[in-house]
Amino acid sequence: MRRSVVSLSHRKEETMLSLVAKSRRQRRHTAYEVMVSVIQQQFRSQPMEVLCGATDEVLTILKNDKTKNPYNPISNQMFNQFVSMAAEAASS
Repeated sequence: MRRSVVSLSHRKEETMLSLVAKSRRQRRHTAYEVMVSVIQQQFRSQPMEVLCGATDEVLTILKNDKTKNPYNPISNQMFNQFVSMAAEAASS
């Protein structure tokens, strides 16, 4: 009897961890899709491959602490929106 209680408890814990991981993946995926959508508004009629590549570049730049003085600065609001989405997309 003791063994089945431990096994059941272990399975419940694994299920909970699986649900948390799935939820995080969904949030990251949703944040990434929102970033692609925002970039698509800037670069209309580009193929999805280009938009995803641009999104990946934005994420890379936002993760780099040494990036300074962009050539074509964006508004603070747009920057804050990207940082917020990047944080959600990269959360683990």
